[in-house]
Amino acid sequence: MLKEYLYNEIKNYLKSIAKDTYVISILINFNECNVYDNIENFPYVSIFSNTLSDIEDCNEEEEKWNMAFWGCNDEKYLIDDDKSAKLLVDWYAENGVDNIGYEDDEQDYDDEMNYIGNGPNGCKELYALISEVVLNLRSDNEVGKIIADIPILIHDYEYSYYITKYIKSANPNKQADEFLKYYEENF
Repeated sequence: MLKEYLYNEIKNYLKSIAKDTYVISILINFNECNVYDNIENFPYVSIFSNTLSDIEDCNEEEEKWNMAFWGCNDEKYLIDDDKSAKLLVDWYAENGVDNIGYEDDEQDYDDEMNYIGNGPNGCKELYALISEVVLNLRSDNEVGKIIADIPILIHDYEYSYYITKYIKSANPNKQADEFLKYYEENF
């Protein structure tokens, strides 16, 4: 049910993007302040885009590829209400993911306090699911041509190191190569 829900919600969003969209962002945010059904650090997911006209006078790569500079005016929340949260919790249960949102700070950082974790429990599974949905949408007759050359970034606010795996998976024809080059040089 969750996969179908995300597929349809993302597809509807993609049908409405501006013609000069150069990037689509799917933000996954595990938020310690977000609690659903007694699950702390519960994720929300949103999708938004940026257009060439938004960066018309911009020569800075950071403004082009760092979502902190984007207006996010067309942001649509995919998982943020009771219905979508329940779909996510049920999906986690079906896939054997428990302790959703839990992070072990002692194992997530090395001796120099560099983050080496894979995100909170349920993070990698959610990234993989969304990556799969995006990949399927790339071959959808209605939206495949719209997004054929547009990079779709799946990430968190910090652009954690593990996002590149999912971005590459969702962009099999190297649509995200320009972003990935920027990422490798700046994060």
